[in-house]
Amino acid sequence: MCQALCLAGALSQAQALYAEVLKSEPRHYECLHMLGVIAARAGDPARAVEWISRAIGVEPKRAAAYCNRGLALERLERPEAALTDYDAAIALDPGYAPAHLNRGIVLEDLGRWQEALAAFDRAIALDAGLAEAHFNRAAVLERFKRPHAALESYERAMSIMPRMEFLRGPRRHTKMQLCDWDGFAADLAELCAAIERGEAACAPFAFLALSGSAALQRRAAEIWARERGLLRNAPRAPLQWGRHEKIRIGYFSADFRSHPVARLTAELFEMHDRGRFEVTAFAWGPDTPDPMRKRLRAAFDRFIDVDRSSAEEIARLARQMELDIAVDLGGYTRDSRPGIFAARAAPVQVTFLGYPGTLGAPFMDYLVADRALVPPDQLRHYSEKILHLPSYQPNDATRRIARSRIARSARGGLCVLLLQRQLQDHAGGIRCLDADTEERSGQRPVVAQRG
Repeated sequence: MCQALCLAGALSQAQALYAEVLKSEPRHYECLHMLGVIAARAGDPARAVEWISRAIGVEPKRAAAYCNRGLALERLERPEAALTDYDAAIALDPGYAPAHLNRGIVLEDLGRWQEALAAFDRAIALDAGLAEAHFNRAAVLERFKRPHAALESYERAMSIMPRMEFLRGPRRHTKMQLCDWDGFAADLAELCAAIERGEAACAPFAFLALSGSAALQRRAAEIWARERGLLRNAPRAPLQWGRHEKIRIGYFSADFRSHPVARLTAELFEMHDRGRFEVTAFAWGPDTPDPMRKRLRAAFDRFIDVDRSSAEEIARLARQMELDIAVDLGGYTRDSRPGIFAARAAPVQVTFLGYPGTLGAPFMDYLVADRALVPPDQLRHYSEKILHLPSYQPNDATRRIARSRIARSARGGLCVLLLQRQLQDHAGGIRCLDADTEERSGQRPVVAQRG
């Protein structure tokens, strides 16, 4: 009966029944395990870990329990611990396809993409009907610049589960990258209708390239915020602290390295008036030893590596430092951490540069733009207040301009060479481009139904 209540979505009733059983049988494995599953579904992953850990203490050889605890650990942003649990599940049951799928998702989050691809391939070998494995495989193939192979995986996922969350958008986006316009009008109309209905059909970043409707772009962002759990936290009381000698600004980004965002902003950070402002970088992602990383470390008063910290931990650190303004340079792009701002890092939170669209969420206060990016008659389609500047995009005046000029007559030949290279890449497999040239994407792989 309890299982039936869970399947019907009556979680509170099922929880009460399981708790009643535990009064007489405190070591009842199924009750402990399912209370953990219910806690995870209710948005309390910490409590889920507690319940499932108790269940594992009773029966330590149940692969599903490790798999479900791994999922809860993922939601707590503890990927290494989650990976350990998925490995334990696989050791107990090597044929358990969901464990291989979930392991692949964590490996991708950790940047171990070849291993992630192998994990998805293994999951598919065990269960070819596991649509989530095909979907996540496609996401990794896009990382490797293999759009043809990615599209094949998207199509396979679509044939198994046509209404999978956030599948229709990246599939259409990948077809656009391949200049495949067959069915474009019908696909776009269906996508727009789905977003209008509130369905999780397309990540907001990809949708910026699909539709020029500011109203639908906001709707797509609102759906993303909802489905990614960014609205689960109860609204925080407004942060307040005393006046500081200097205004404390924190910049948050995965791109403090040789990357377009850093190339645009490096001089901006250096030009802050240190007599009036105290400037801190909160950095995650690869700690690359490139000259830009070295320059940026010197550009801030503090440069803090928070790569292994959760969003809540980063926000808590920012609050402890009493930041006055938190500036998000990522928005809904790949490797961004909007959960930091959902947890409220500063009294004033601003999104700037990296993602030019609305986040569709109440926790972001301002968006920096100009009147070309956000015309005055479009303000209602942004959840943020708009800070209009003459031009929202900074540029680094210290960057050296190329001395040589390419004649107009040579441009045609250059285009032909680039086209030939692209055709060779598509025919020959992986394109090994510099990481800085890869297209940004807010798409995070869909997590399978665990356990």
